[in-house]
Amino acid sequence: HVSGLIPGKEATYTVTLVPSGPQIKIWRTLDKPTTPLSFAANTLPDTLFVEGYDFGQPKLEMQLKNAAGTIVAKDEVKLVHPTKAYLV
Repeated sequence: HVSGLIPGKEATYTVTLVPSGPQIKIWRTLDKPTTPLSFAANTLPDTLFVEGYDFGQPKLEMQLKNAAGTIVAKDEVKLVHPTKAYLV
């Protein structure tokens, strides 16, 4: 759920997940099917499963974009090797 958006306008925003590289995998369910990395703000899943592997400090950036595709907010999660995170 994305808070702070104008009520009724949530569908005009998208949330895009941007992994720092191929060492981060993202799934909607534990059986690990392919998951799209962009969602309408009003359809963002309540839970996403994130797995980071390999050496280094992989990062996952979450971008909130308006209807024009402009990034209006973003946040970043750093994963420590090996990591399994549950974004809720």
